[in-house]
Amino acid sequence: TQGAVEVYHSVCEEGACSDPDPLHGPDFLCSQSGDSASGGDLPSLDIAVNREGTLMAVWHDGTGGLGYSTMPQSATENPPDRGCVALPGDMRAGTVALTSGPGTGFSLAFDETSGQDGRVWLAMFRDDRWDKSPQPVGTGQRPGIWVDDGQGAHVAWCGPGTGVQVWRDGEIETVTDLPCQGNPAIALDEQGRQHVLWHSDIVEDLFGGLAQRKVLYESIRLEGGWSTPAIVALPEQPGDFGMTADAEGLLHLAWIAGGDSGAAIHHALQRQYECDATVLSGVERTMYQVARDGGYRPPEDVIPFCQNRYEMMVFTPNPDPAFSERLPTTNGGYDDYAELAKTAGHEVLFATMAYKDAKNHD
Repeated sequence: TQGAVEVYHSVCEEGACSDPDPLHGPDFLCSQSGDSASGGDLPSLDIAVNREGTLMAVWHDGTGGLGYSTMPQSATENPPDRGCVALPGDMRAGTVALTSGPGTGFSLAFDETSGQDGRVWLAMFRDDRWDKSPQPVGTGQRPGIWVDDGQGAHVAWCGPGTGVQVWRDGEIETVTDLPCQGNPAIALDEQGRQHVLWHSDIVEDLFGGLAQRKVLYESIRLEGGWSTPAIVALPEQPGDFGMTADAEGLLHLAWIAGGDSGAAIHHALQRQYECDATVLSGVERTMYQVARDGGYRPPEDVIPFCQNRYEMMVFTPNPDPAFSERLPTTNGGYDDYAELAKTAGHEVLFATMAYKDAKNHD
């Protein structure tokens, strides 16, 4: 009900979860505005654990305020603490995103629902208290946040109107102008590169054509700027997703996919890799160097090899019986590519060739 938000938490180990315990009851409010969560949706909340094992939860209290609770690793000896995140003036907060760091503290990104131009804010929790004044980082909504090993915060959000934007060290960059839905996720890989994921309902083809489709996109911050958005998944409906990096810098992504037939949680692991040219023979090294010298590909293109080998000729939309014994499938050559991808160590490369009738026997 309006203004009656209750937050519970459980601890899960080895496939078993404890009974839910309340972090607070419906009588704990951080705002007296009386405004309920926007759109009648469930209030936003997030949770994080710092390097000392202290758990923090932050939630929208249903009236525009933000409550929080901290729980040390030994909750029996130190009971949970709770309070309110300090917000400027009469601000009403909306969506929240929480992560651990810097140090043993926590970082919180949130948007506001008050005012004409919604803004995204950054707040720090250190020395057991929140900063007195959160920092505005941009204009938009539904932020995601990450703190890197250098203890710097990275914030991504859906920009005003459309697109995805990222803030770091006071600088704002536009990742894409494609529509943004849900909270973008941001993390850094083992090479220190930013990865941003977001939901969209538009697919753009190579010729600039647009089509309606539910997609999960990824873009990577490269030396020359943000990479062209790549499709990570094609969920039937928008759903929750999350991305994080483990101690080795490997990226883990989980997302919900599925429609009327039932939803399922999917997981993917992304490992950054570089190919070692020392494994090539003398002739192979020469060919590799010629390809890298330029004139054959755009200068910024990576020349991958990773012990690749020729696998097969793929026909589209479906093979002609005169040239292949493979049977036609629903998605034609794309089904063949999907099967090849399942067996690949890192990548599947393909070159596109168009058949034309011979002229003058050439």
